[in-house]
Amino acid sequence: KRRGEWPCAAHNRSNIFFVNFKNPPMIPNTKNIRPRDFMNDDQNPLISPLHPPRPIVVVGGGVAGLEIATELGRLHRREPLLHPPVKLIDRDFAHVWKPMLHTIAAGTRDVHQQQTPFIAQASAAGFSFEPGELCGLNRKARAIFLAPYKAPDGRVLVPARRVTYTALIIAVGSQANDFGTPGVAE
Repeated sequence: KRRGEWPCAAHNRSNIFFVNFKNPPMIPNTKNIRPRDFMNDDQNPLISPLHPPRPIVVVGGGVAGLEIATELGRLHRREPLLHPPVKLIDRDFAHVWKPMLHTIAAGTRDVHQQQTPFIAQASAAGFSFEPGELCGLNRKARAIFLAPYKAPDGRVLVPARRVTYTALIIAVGSQANDFGTPGVAE
């Protein structure tokens, strides 16, 4: 499919999009989503700031998820009354560009040169970022559940929570193949 050929959330029964990493990331066509399709309790956010609009939620900050969140965030920034807000959820705080890992391993590049912090990208592109790991989904209520976010020592930094959505894009990616190379998995 080419850009813009995905059904929009207003016409998709389940409002869930899955991103297949083997194909180029597709941006859902949101131009046909009417503001009433993403308002909470049919409230206009200009009239009732206590009921902000439900966002499009992108779970997974890999190549596909980050690209989709960035494009949809830019649409929302340009026309906030026509496009719903966008929220990216990932268990890490930055995306590391995997094709350059060999330069980090060789010591010719620093890992910080090959990563995109989600908070910085969110600020630049007009979406929000929330750390967390998807642990549940209620399609009927249009809600996902995030596991508690813990520090390395086990302390809970952010408790478990529920996030509502207008449309859900699941772009959790895949696991890298180590091709059985000794020492790579460790």
